Amino acid sequence: MTEPLQINKMEIKQANCLDQAFFDQPCIDLANALLGKYLVRRLSCGTLLIGKIVETESYLGVEDRASHSYNNRRTPRNEPMYMKPGTIYVYFTYGMYHCFNLSSQESGGAVLIRSLEPVHGLDIMNRLRNQFNENQNKSKRNNHLPNSQNNEETHSQSNRNSPAKKQKLIKSKQTLSSNDWDQPNKKSKLQDRDLCNGPSKLCISMDITIEYLNKRHICESEEMWVQDLDCESNITIVESSRIGIGDFAKEWKAKLLRFYILGNKCVSKTDKKMESQMLSC
Repeated sequence: MTEPLQINKMEIKQANCLDQAFFDQPCIDLANALLGKYLVRRLSCGTLLIGKIVETESYLGVEDRASHSYNNRRTPRNEPMYMKPGTIYVYFTYGMYHCFNLSSQESGGAVLIRSLEPVHGLDIMNRLRNQFNENQNKSKRNNHLPNSQNNEETHSQSNRNSPAKKQKLIKSKQTLSSNDWDQPNKKSKLQDRDLCNGPSKLCISMDITIEYLNKRHICESEEMWVQDLDCESNITIVESSRIGIGDFAKEWKAKLLRFYILGNKCVSKTDKKMESQMLSC
């Protein structure tokens, strides 16, 4: 973990977000450019949750067999991938999880935000994770559902799963009220590094859902935006293959389309082989 970010609330505002021109770039370039930037989420009560983007994946659109938009596939679900660069694409998976993407310059291209380093609002993130787990445990007891808490589906798995079948699973919503924010957190506390180190984990911790954010533009939303809050420019980026890409994607399985900040403890999965090759050069 890096040193805690010193929050200047005068700087944390939508007016200071990265502009449209930043997001209007090719998918791979955008995935790299987002590393080290800060995702800001403003809850309905005004509370700010902030995380540093430390891991991304590129889904290149119509040519990418692992992408929702492969072969020009266009549905109501993946419509944000075809909207202007910077459009928020949130999809629902396994009947209980969300994943968050931002559209890029290519038609059907999008960057999956895979991991964040939480820097502000960590206690609230913990509460959201605890409440989500409580809701899922209640649902499993009532419906005898298998435990799938460790599953993290991204574009590739989603292509193979039937939405109709998955909708039979339980969809859990966050229900913390504004009165809950100031109450002591009596539940078990997760390690900071485990709050947002995965695409679904970060959506739970940041309260990112289809209902509130899908199809919104990241530059125009008052609820979520991206800012450049510090001057850290000397990060080292590791290129690796994407996680969870099945054999159906053939040559796309091995392509280096996942990017993360070397040495950051909040990355969901490190690639020691690629890191070793980089350091030996």
